[in-house]
Amino acid sequence: MSIVNMLKKISPVLIITLIFTIISCDTNQEIEIKPVKVDNSGLIKDLSEAIKKSPENPNFYFQRGELFLESNQLKNAKNDFDKTINLMPKATLAYIYRAKVFFELKDIEKATLDYSKAIELTKDNWELFKFRGITYMHSQNFNNAAKDFSKALEIKLEEFQNIENEKIQISDLYYLRGDTFASLRNYNQSLKDFEKALEFNSKNIDAKNSIIRISKIK
Repeated sequence: MSIVNMLKKISPVLIITLIFTIISCDTNQEIEIKPVKVDNSGLIKDLSEAIKKSPENPNFYFQRGELFLESNQLKNAKNDFDKTINLMPKATLAYIYRAKVFFELKDIEKATLDYSKAIELTKDNWELFKFRGITYMHSQNFNNAAKDFSKALEIKLEEFQNIENEKIQISDLYYLRGDTFASLRNYNQSLKDFEKALEFNSKNIDAKNSIIRISKIK
């Protein structure tokens, strides 16, 4: 019986439509780390019952962890992602979601480690380098942050298809790297990145404001 069918049987009204096979993905697909909005209390109860019946099934821990994360029960979410990883060490999305938990708990070092593990398990996923770059920025490791944003840009530009949403994503990456260079006081490079950000998205207000700010510093 599939996971979805099992959950339909458990709860006919509230259905989780998650496909667990992507947890151990190694593709360069975009990563969605925001769970679907659902009535968490009922589904958490149902998944807890499923776990009692199948305590070695990582799928249920991962799905319940998502629901805990969505409802801001961060320690419970972390425990479930820990269990998922213990049962399935190559569960890429479990590392990504646990990194999100650590980030929310302000444990930036552990968040960085989990993003690093996810990067190790995937094939050049640009979003993971972006996420890890942000954690490096929060720990003021600006050199590594710049490297990660550069890698994210390299990957994203290679697959660029001139789609509007992709332009916004690339603009955001240039802005993040520009902000990192500004923190390193490399103002010439930061201005170049802010200008590139506007080239891909003329509505990037952060980039516009940063150009004004850096121009005054120079």
